Amino acid sequence: MAKEYAWSNLTTLEGKKVAPGEEVSQSDFTESDEEWQEAYLDTGAVRELPYPEEIAADESPMDYYKRRAQEISEGNFVAPLEVQRAVERGKDPEEAVRERVEADRKAQEEAKAQAEKDAAAAEKDKPAANAPAAQQGTNK
Repeated sequence: MAKEYAWSNLTTLEGKKVAPGEEVSQSDFTESDEEWQEAYLDTGAVRELPYPEEIAADESPMDYYKRRAQEISEGNFVAPLEVQRAVERGKDPEEAVRERVEADRKAQEEAKAQAEKDAAAAEKDKPAANAPAAQQGTNK
């Protein structure tokens, strides 16, 4: 199973506080696959992408990306190294940042698709609850 990270402040079943960026697992929060999917993965509270280190602890990812876009438009943005290098090669700064954000989004979608494939494969490998005993390996 892929590593998953908190993207929100969360509280485990045992009452432990989890900060954005900490590695988490489903068993920390729920036993229900459906609840994990709907309440944590689908909402973005937990993702397979690590939480960006450059986001301050008191800032939401949305606020960070809004602020970053504003800084870019004002020419006051200190970009991640890969963006700086792209700009040095002549790329438009806003385009370089958009490409980074798009690459992050694409990586998240790919990770989610892989997780869904893995879950489907695991489900397929489970023996059916009402399968004949011979198929379950308990032929008597």
